[in-house]
Amino acid sequence: MRRTLFLAALAFAAQAAAAQTNADRQRLAEELRAEVQAYRAGLPVRDGVLTITKVDLRGTEVIYTGVLDVDFDDTAIAVFRREVARGLCTGETGEAIRRGGAFTYDLRDQAGDQFVTTVDSCR
Repeated sequence: MRRTLFLAALAFAAQAAAAQTNADRQRLAEELRAEVQAYRAGLPVRDGVLTITKVDLRGTEVIYTGVLDVDFDDTAIAVFRREVARGLCTGETGEAIRRGGAFTYDLRDQAGDQFVTTVDSCR
């Protein structure tokens, strides 16, 4: 009898946690949707050698599409990924990532080569 009550309580707690997680994700998606809509109004956005031409939202993942004015090699891509992760893991974007959000950059360089990087966790 005790084991049955314990398992029932455990199942109930798991259900409650899942419902809270879904509500949190929905709330985050709504917040990100508002941010994406505001960002779109200013497109294209230029930041140094990067021009963001499009931004989309898939659930809680913000996807930036853009072009670089330089030709990136593997070393430069690795540096870019580190810098993007470091920058995104601070402030409001870092908080959004810790709440389950993700930020993806889908980029093409000057030579037309594509690379994609996603930040979905902050250490």
